[in-house]
Amino acid sequence: MALCPKHLLSIANWTKASRLNQDKIKSEKHGYVKGLHAPSEAGALHRFFFETHSDETHKEQVRETFSYLGLSGGQPLLVKNLNNTFRLKRIVEHFPDARFIMITRNKLDAASSLLRARLKEHKSLNCWFGPKPPGFEKFLNYTPAYQVLWQIAEMENIARNFVQEYHCPFYEIELNELISNPGLLKKQIMKFLNLPSKNNQATEGIRPLKSSNINSDWLSDLNTALDELKTAGVRIQS
Repeated sequence: MALCPKHLLSIANWTKASRLNQDKIKSEKHGYVKGLHAPSEAGALHRFFFETHSDETHKEQVRETFSYLGLSGGQPLLVKNLNNTFRLKRIVEHFPDARFIMITRNKLDAASSLLRARLKEHKSLNCWFGPKPPGFEKFLNYTPAYQVLWQIAEMENIARNFVQEYHCPFYEIELNELISNPGLLKKQIMKFLNLPSKNNQATEGIRPLKSSNINSDWLSDLNTALDELKTAGVRIQS
């Protein structure tokens, strides 16, 4: 049996949301769309899939469930969940042939976006927003600029270190390339995913995006924090 009854409704909403309200999704910030059609990173499902059981029966059920989700949607299933960065080993145990795509972004631009999200969601720059890499508590007394830059760098380093150690198929995309020309990497992406180039489903919906401007009030703090992180030996790729 592929599906666990108590998660059926969540799965139904998850797959339904991925195909609805696309115009509204384009206009929302920080990935939030309110209402029943809101897309979701499906955190509860991923915790159930990859954090509750490790026996072979459970793994097979998870594989069957993902297969069902892809078939029900009529297109390949791509999962975007930042917290899955911490579950990469378990994901590979469930899906030995898993392929990973990481989209990177200019660090100052990404950090500025996270600071904006803190203000919008928590009304304060001092409240953490987004994934919490192991050891994040050590940085709670640092400046917000330092925190968000460390958060970004640590997430990327966790992913890169894992795929290098376990030799996983891994494809890295720089966001500005997608912004400047959404179709530029299509052929390479299709090849990486082992999909025929005439199949448009994997890249359907990719569109030009506006790069958010870095808040000038934060720029000095961000540059100072960036230098401090490099001095501390944190690996930060441009």
